[in-house]
Amino acid sequence: MKIKIYIKRKILALIEKLGYELKGVKKQVTHNDFDSIINFLLKDKKKHIYFDIGANEGQSIKRFKKINSQSNIHSFEPTPGLYKKLVQNFNTDKSIKINNLGVADIKSKLNFHTYKYHKINSFVPVDKNSKFSKSRILASKSNEKEFENIVKIDVTNIDSYCEENNISEIDFIKIDTQGYESKILLGMEKMLSKEKVSIIELELILGFGYERSFSFYDYEKILNNKNYKLIAISNSGNIISFSNYQTDLLYVKKEIFENIRNLHEKNIDIPGVTNKTDKSNPFSY
Repeated sequence: MKIKIYIKRKILALIEKLGYELKGVKKQVTHNDFDSIINFLLKDKKKHIYFDIGANEGQSIKRFKKINSQSNIHSFEPTPGLYKKLVQNFNTDKSIKINNLGVADIKSKLNFHTYKYHKINSFVPVDKNSKFSKSRILASKSNEKEFENIVKIDVTNIDSYCEENNISEIDFIKIDTQGYESKILLGMEKMLSKEKVSIIELELILGFGYERSFSFYDYEKILNNKNYKLIAISNSGNIISFSNYQTDLLYVKKEIFENIRNLHEKNIDIPGVTNKTDKSNPFSY
């Protein structure tokens, strides 16, 4: 074991000296794989309740079923065409409820910006002068005039939806709405105050793509006051090289955060999760 650790450190030191960084791709907690983290944190519960805010073509629905095949999923997609595709692909599965709704802080009707490149649809308009906008126009083989369409859509908020559907808690909620995440957090004030949401995954856009700018503070001012703590960031980057640099964040409620603290205080080995600190491995994380 000592020889393996020594060799590993030497290899990592050599790679770092050459100016590179070695990253694990295997799906496990130590490699910062979000699905592995979620699965580990919820491992004691057999059946999960997931919310998918910004379902698009159902990528997250498939992902959630891989994390927990018995999960019940509440999916939200306001774009009419994408909603129809979701119904066609998933409507036979009774564990998936597909809602043709947007999600915001209040129940209302709002203008929704849809684009030929539908992955960037949002309540927040794209900055037409940005490199991001130009690249998506080219990617969609479109032009500036036909690239954007604005539609009026129905929106709900998480607190109202949970009350109407008798949902007392959410195990995991993914919010990927191209800049509208903080509004959605404001619309789940009751659920957050009671810590009835276990894990929250949020997209954070730090670059130049939309007419609004975003920061960690947008989330921290809401979640920190509700005893939710940031535990993982998906990838590092910068807005100099990547004009629309964005990353994903994982927040957990206080109970889970304290469980993580206790896990480290026990100082135990869990394969693929964390290593014990002892004389043979004094610098484990």
